[in-house]
Amino acid sequence: MVLFHVLDELSLEPSARIRETARLLLENSAHHASLMVGLGLLRSNAEQADIELIKAAGLRGRTDWVAIQVLSTIPGAAREVIWLAEQTRGYMRAVAAELLVADPDPVVRDWVLSTPRKLLTNWLARRIAEGYGLAEALQRPDVDDKVWDRAGNLLLAIASTCGGRCEIGRYSEAVEAYSCWVAAAPAREPSLDRAALLVSIAEDLYTGAGALAVGSHRQALVGRIENLLSSRPWTELLERAAHSDEPDDAARAAWVLGYEIPTGFSTQRFAVRIWIPDPATNSISEAEARIVIDGMPVVAGSFDRGPAGSPEVIVGSGRLRATAEPREVRLAEAICTEGCCGAMHVTIVRDGSEVVWRNWRTPQPGGAPAEVRFDADEYDGEIARAENEFAEIWGSSDSMHDPLTVRRVLGDRPFVEIGDPTTVAVNQAGDLVAVGGDLGHLQWSGSATADTRWRRYRVGVYGAQDLRCRWVVETQRPVHAAAFHPTLPVVVVGTGAYDGGYFFEGELLIIDLRSGRSTSVLRGSRECLHVEWASDRVLRLVVAPPDDFPDGQHDATARSYAFSVAIERPDWSEVAEGSVHSDELRGPRIEFDRLAREAVTSRSIEALAALTGKPWEPRLHVRDVQELPDGRVLACAEGVVAESWLPDGRLEWRVPDEEGGRQIVIRAGQRDAWVNVERGRWHWEGKERVTDSPLVVRISLADGTVLDSLHPDAAVTLATRDDGWLAMRSTDSQSQGWLDLIHPMGQAPEMRVPIGGFDVFNHPFPIRHSQQLLFLRGREAEKPWKDKRVVAVDPADRDSAVRELFPLEWDTTRAGHLFGGPGIEVCSLGNRDLVHAGAVHDGAGLLPGNAFVVRRSGVYRSPRWVFKADFPVTALDGDEDTVYVAFNSGELVALRTEDGTVRWRQHLEVGGQPAVPLALSLTATGRLLIGTVDGRILDCSLGSADLATQ
Repeated sequence: MVLFHVLDELSLEPSARIRETARLLLENSAHHASLMVGLGLLRSNAEQADIELIKAAGLRGRTDWVAIQVLSTIPGAAREVIWLAEQTRGYMRAVAAELLVADPDPVVRDWVLSTPRKLLTNWLARRIAEGYGLAEALQRPDVDDKVWDRAGNLLLAIASTCGGRCEIGRYSEAVEAYSCWVAAAPAREPSLDRAALLVSIAEDLYTGAGALAVGSHRQALVGRIENLLSSRPWTELLERAAHSDEPDDAARAAWVLGYEIPTGFSTQRFAVRIWIPDPATNSISEAEARIVIDGMPVVAGSFDRGPAGSPEVIVGSGRLRATAEPREVRLAEAICTEGCCGAMHVTIVRDGSEVVWRNWRTPQPGGAPAEVRFDADEYDGEIARAENEFAEIWGSSDSMHDPLTVRRVLGDRPFVEIGDPTTVAVNQAGDLVAVGGDLGHLQWSGSATADTRWRRYRVGVYGAQDLRCRWVVETQRPVHAAAFHPTLPVVVVGTGAYDGGYFFEGELLIIDLRSGRSTSVLRGSRECLHVEWASDRVLRLVVAPPDDFPDGQHDATARSYAFSVAIERPDWSEVAEGSVHSDELRGPRIEFDRLAREAVTSRSIEALAALTGKPWEPRLHVRDVQELPDGRVLACAEGVVAESWLPDGRLEWRVPDEEGGRQIVIRAGQRDAWVNVERGRWHWEGKERVTDSPLVVRISLADGTVLDSLHPDAAVTLATRDDGWLAMRSTDSQSQGWLDLIHPMGQAPEMRVPIGGFDVFNHPFPIRHSQQLLFLRGREAEKPWKDKRVVAVDPADRDSAVRELFPLEWDTTRAGHLFGGPGIEVCSLGNRDLVHAGAVHDGAGLLPGNAFVVRRSGVYRSPRWVFKADFPVTALDGDEDTVYVAFNSGELVALRTEDGTVRWRQHLEVGGQPAVPLALSLTATGRLLIGTVDGRILDCSLGSADLATQ
């Protein structure tokens, strides 16, 4: 944390004076910054007398994390840490557990060991297991049920990759722990939870990371689990549970009974294992397609940063099928996305009577397997078996092959993949171009829900002659510079930014031009401002200072200088991840002029225009796209209020703008449309920083002429219902909130309705195809984000226009804080159901499984089904048969409207390179129009199974 770093730099010695200053701040201020400083000053300086003061401070705002840290430094205050953790945000329990590991107090020990499974990160689980001697505890003859249950959860968490890197390989007592846990299982009282735990451990020992930890012991361990679950007490319990009136218990028992212990994996050359995890924990982990070669799991053995890929993507898509044309397949991706911590790829090709898996790519040092060859007939047989198994579970796989095909691209242009350019480099031969760029924030004044976990920065490698994109690499921070190696097929990239409070963070990336693989070579983080080659072996690098607090004092000039360094390596194509140490980044201090963002972009645009031979401008963020009855496509985008594309793909007209449109509502008669135009960009008027007046325009669909302009009191978001009524909801978080309602044939608001406050995370709720005007409203006027309800507004009822329908949160036991998202109304047996997206808020950010799509029936109250995801939804559309959902990870998922099961899912690609969907529209002719983050409009046909149901 920045505050602690600053205090460490100051090297303040504990003293009564510092304690008194801290106490004064905590006692007399409610301001967040003052409380944080007060708590920081008490770290390693607090006394028993400060406990109550620290606890009180920890209950105010978002100071809980620091308060828990400070409390943990006071001898004998462990139970007070527990108290505070239980009073504050849910994940604070994991923070406290990490601090209290190995505390000898029996109460503390019991509390730490009881950390819920959903809060156990891999690293924390290993710390607990080591700190409390898990293996030794399991060796005792008096192991009770509580110890055994907790040990099983710890082992699953240590071996998981859902919360970060798998830790089982770093747990030195893994073999003893697994062996003793399995040996103690027969003494347990049979229960559904324990049966599920046994199955999960068994699968992990066969096809997960546990297999590598126990080695030759796994056959015997899994055999003992199989024998136990087959015994009468356990089968009787499971049969009773399978017929339970409680649907969750029945589904879970059926899952256990249907589990088959893998057989023959130890002798089979190649196998595909479809693993569906415990239904009770599917918010934490998802189904995986695990590849087993020579009896050992490939992903678990060579990639510890994320789970194996989903069966829909790996098996259902047919990507494992081998042809004479080499095909690269992604077998696994880091839980934080490939652009952050990488992925595992392999190239599959048929070579006569053999199938070859070669050119493995994984960021794990030494993790890439060697080339593997399989008998083609045996390989094809296993693929067919896996695809048949997939079809039995998910339904017919006919639609899984190319379920969505891009038929035409509107708004395409060279270098589209990188957004606003920030640097351009050309290799010595003049045949390759590297372009760094920024795809921008997805947030606008009406919604910020799509910005979570969004990775906006890109590097693209292009052919200089055909301008075709060869590779696209995501980066964590802005791209400053790129340089091709004089002779080797690599390009180095420097990235970075100031973190806003202390550090200048960044990476030095090496991109392999043969494979597109990116390697981050710095050990630690440092902003890299400039790169150039001095020779084949020497790279010259300009790096920012590590932070702006040299010598413990804030340096306001830290952005005006840098350090020039030279790094030498014999072969830059073989540099390992994290192999450039911080001491290699020392060099003479130099003055460095950081160009303004506008100047950098302008210079890069000029370079791209020179390469294309004509004017070039970036184009971004197609926010809304719709088809007109005559086949034209209407869209709005960054810098475009609206534009119309003819059926033959030519641009008919465009209305340019400094910022651009965000929402389109086509009016009855199809002659004109309302467009919500963004006005959030700041500029200076004299000494005052202002934005332009909010704007909603009515345009002619014939030629884009602006027919009317409305200037609401505040920025708005639009909502409409099927009969044409339009609502403009204010998005000003400082106001009490209102709606202006416009008649279907009206040209201006005719009534205003109070609706309550709005913020861009909590209240976005754009619902399409609806017979009602639907919104989210909090029950407390002063805290409109709390206890939100879905409400309907009826323009015909002027006396009680706002009618409360139901709580946004449907799970009363969870009692979560939910964010809104896009949705549709669908008709079912004469009733109107609501299908909408959203996310469960957590102070730690968007946790895996906390994004969702839900169908709500019975006047929308109860969930008919819930589909959980790891990334936020950017757009949603569909009908009574299929719901199409877009995520900011680039994935598209088609769900059966009836039951929420997956029809297909795929990552969107255009020309073999990734694209991210931002807007969706299902046309009357059964096509899917997609507006992308990079500014293109994709006209897509759908797979046969989707079309058959339309």
